[in-house]
Order: sequence, then C-alpha cells, then structure tokens
Amino acid sequence: MIHIPIFLREIKKFFFPSSCILGNFTIVDCTAGEGGHTFSFLDFSSKVRVIALEIDSEQVVEIQKRRRKLNISQERLKVFNLSYSQIEEVVSFTGWTVEAILFDLGISS
Repeated sequence: MIHIPIFLREIKKFFFPSSCILGNFTIVDCTAGEGGHTFSFLDFSSKVRVIALEIDSEQVVEIQKRRRKLNISQERLKVFNLSYSQIEEVVSFTGWTVEAILFDLGISS
C-alpha cells in the first residue's frame, strides 16, 4: 500500500506558487519514506527534480523500483540511502542548485 501524504496540496502551493516553472526546480525530500511527496513533486512538472534522502534501505529499494516502473530518469530523481544530516554533502555531490527542502517529520504508522 502506497503512503498518501497529508497537506500535499498546501505543500505544493507553497513550493510552486505559480503553475509555470521556467527552469529546473530542485527539491530535497529529506525524509522520502515511500516516496509520496517525491513522486507527487515529479508529477507537477517535467522541470522538477528531486533529491530523495531515506535512511531505511528497504524504502530506498522500493522508491528505486517505483522510479523505474514510472520511467523516471535518474536525471530527475536521485535517491540516496542516507540520513538528512548528510544533506550538505549530498547536494554538493549532485551539483544541483536547490530551491526547496522538505522535512516530513510526522509519525509513521
């Protein structure tokens, strides 16, 4: 069962105040989990890129499977089996400029 994130509409409205994105727009999802926010962001525009951080290796495997199934390139979604405490190193490694960062620190059920 895929996790459906709450407040998604509000988060997208905050991150994407206009329906038009002129250039690449990179978001770091620091707590990617099952990828609910990550894949929703990628669906918003072909110019959105996501750096997904997830410490749970099983979740990372599932996100990668879903990425391949949806035919999303690694140029739009980079997934790392790391803690958000390593965000600086990961962003530096990708070389991408980041426009937004999401920490979904809710309780996982």
